[in-house]
Amino acid sequence: MSQKQEKRTKAEADGLVAAYEGSGMTRRKFCAGVGMSPHTLDYYRRQRGRIGAAGAARPAAAGEPRWVEVRAEEPRRGAPLALVLSDGTRIEAPVGFDGETLRRMLDVLRGR
Repeated sequence: MSQKQEKRTKAEADGLVAAYEGSGMTRRKFCAGVGMSPHTLDYYRRQRGRIGAAGAARPAAAGEPRWVEVRAEEPRRGAPLALVLSDGTRIEAPVGFDGETLRRMLDVLRGR
């Protein structure tokens, strides 16, 4: 017979969400390590606006692609847009590129 877990405080739930997002682990592996259901973690993340109802936007496990923080610089006039991925892949868009095309390309990269 299982015992019911006492309700966590907001600070405890925030701490678990932050720890998960910084861990780089899968939901299942992280939750097993802290003794929590992945559904509970998803609930905490939804409450904080970190994921949508479908559970998207988790940190990537080792070997999976992941989003990284970037620093934006003031564009040079006439300079093309270039995105260089950690594996060396380079994606470029010329000056005056079509923004809708870029949106569609990003959707493909995000797996939508």
